[in-house]
Amino acid sequence: MVSLALLGMVVLNQFQIGLLKRQLLQSELDKEKYQSMAEVATSYNASLNETVTRLTSEMAANQLAAVEMSQAERVASKQLEKDLAVIRKGFEDAKDECRDKRPPDAVVNGVRAVYTRSHHQS
Repeated sequence: MVSLALLGMVVLNQFQIGLLKRQLLQSELDKEKYQSMAEVATSYNASLNETVTRLTSEMAANQLAAVEMSQAERVASKQLEKDLAVIRKGFEDAKDECRDKRPPDAVVNGVRAVYTRSHHQS
């Protein structure tokens, strides 16, 4: 009877050892799977860090370019204002100079000829 109980305990222990071996094997497989996933995640994270670094650098360069463009635009705008003031002054001076002058005879004769032709054709 004792030997039968011992035999039962041995069989039960063998069964439990088999279960534990299966669990250990599954744990090893899971460990490899999780290590592989960790390697992929680490690689992906490194790639993302490189992308963030590149984008940050590009953003800084774009901001610098925007500041430079804004400064250039202000300079161009001031120059345009100066140029327009010179043009206005030139027109005003020319208007004052021409106010009392008679147009050249060729212009007057040309206008008369066009005016005369247009009235004769009507």
